[in-house]
Amino acid sequence: LSLSLPLSPPSPASHPWLTMAAKSLRATRWRRSTPTPLPRFQWGMGSLPLTRPRGLASSVPMQRRTFVSALPPSPLLGAIPSSSPNRTPPPSSSSFTSSSSSSSSSLRQLKTKPRLVSTSSTTHCPTSASDGVITQRVRQLEGGNVFAEFSQLAAKHEAINLGQGFPSFSIPEFLSEAVDMAMKEGFHQYSRPGGNPMLVNAISEFYQPRYNRTIDPMANVVVCNGAQEGIFVAVTTLCEEGDEVIALEPYFDAYRKAATLVGAVTKGVPLRLSETKSANLQRSAAEYTLDLDELERAMSDRTRVLILNTPHNPTGKAFTREELEGVAELLKRYPRCLVFSDEVYEAMCYDGVRHERFATLDGMWERTITFFSAGKTFSCTGWRVGYMIGPQSLCLSLIKAQAVVAFCAATPLEVAIAKAFHLAEESGYFESLPAQLQNKRDSLVCGLENAGFSCLVPQGGYFIMANAEGVTLPGAALDSATPDTAETPLENRQDVKLAKFLTEEMRVTSIPPSPFYSPQNRHLARDMLRFCFCKKDDEIDLANERLAMMIK
Repeated sequence: LSLSLPLSPPSPASHPWLTMAAKSLRATRWRRSTPTPLPRFQWGMGSLPLTRPRGLASSVPMQRRTFVSALPPSPLLGAIPSSSPNRTPPPSSSSFTSSSSSSSSSLRQLKTKPRLVSTSSTTHCPTSASDGVITQRVRQLEGGNVFAEFSQLAAKHEAINLGQGFPSFSIPEFLSEAVDMAMKEGFHQYSRPGGNPMLVNAISEFYQPRYNRTIDPMANVVVCNGAQEGIFVAVTTLCEEGDEVIALEPYFDAYRKAATLVGAVTKGVPLRLSETKSANLQRSAAEYTLDLDELERAMSDRTRVLILNTPHNPTGKAFTREELEGVAELLKRYPRCLVFSDEVYEAMCYDGVRHERFATLDGMWERTITFFSAGKTFSCTGWRVGYMIGPQSLCLSLIKAQAVVAFCAATPLEVAIAKAFHLAEESGYFESLPAQLQNKRDSLVCGLENAGFSCLVPQGGYFIMANAEGVTLPGAALDSATPDTAETPLENRQDVKLAKFLTEEMRVTSIPPSPFYSPQNRHLARDMLRFCFCKKDDEIDLANERLAMMIK
């Protein structure tokens, strides 16, 4: 008899029938036989594979039996009742048949302690593997991932993917050379939690003049696997269950999901567009404004984090210093509130717009964690290298938490990014990148407006918000009867339907922005779509050609 038992089987002292059963089985001199499928005695999560007793005719079927009484309680599911609905009830008669009297005698002893019942040939668990295991917090994560879903839909229909925000053009040549060098120089092992010394020193040198303060590379910088991981680490480190997190809508949905996973509550305060429309002038993302009175009404003594994002995703708004100073003045009345300033699009400001850093405002350094993305800055989003800058009082704890999540980032990529900071300044990259993207933005804005969309020209970032209210769709029309209540499922919302139509019929993919709002504010996204312009010029040209077909 070969035994395969649970990790913690009951002791013979507490279950004397085990000793008796083992002695009886040994007395029968069971042996291994030809490769006939073996039945198993099921016992919790372990089992006893059995061979056919000597003398038992091969034509007699062996049955699978399960202990249902005297079972120890499961550490996950508790005691298993004998009337579990997942178990097949015992038939009227069932027993092993053997021509060996000793085997029959031994089996009769097994039938007395413990009680045996037949089950089907498939092993059953007492409950579904997910029942009572998946946490309520994970179950609260609404829907799937809108970026992944529309990228998959784009691939299915061979659409031009202007949805997910990743560049389709090549990374800069100096970055390719830097990562090749890092590989050849042998940077292949674990790095330091918080960031490879080469990278954190490069970050410190780059940002000290931009912050106009000393930045300690070991105490004010935390490197992470993408800014999104940084956001999760920061929320985990600094938020307790029941805390409130305020984000400006529409917002990157990773904010809300990170807060949900730690039991915090997300409140959305929407950016609102001016009601005044001009027939002659092109509209700008600068028209999105934040109502400070509305923001203060959302805040309370439980507000732990305010998340700012500039340049803003998805609107493309770059907050002015005066707008940020108004927020800073309000926060002085809420000393418990920290600020997460998402500035991953800092290197992408257009038309001479200046990027303003919230942490440089009076009194804001000590309460602000700023998030950056080397993946965005150097057009290598798949490298997943991000970093945070903030006061030592917060960053040292962030390093501890990040070390638990991933320990460190990918060492050769950290080293390559460190080299890239120096090479980028020498080559003028930080001037050429926004100029390159501004040309792509203008090309796509022109194509969208020719197709009937009304665009809000972005001041920064990767994205254009376009209103489809004036678009005529061939073979379909915008459904004015589509409900816009807080209870309307995402898949039934107008912007989602429109984005699917454009992908499936026009083969141009965008992202519907309603998932970036809280349910009560999703009506603000009704006719809006987000288009990404960090793509190859020929892809933008082809997208414009396909969009133009809507007006023919």
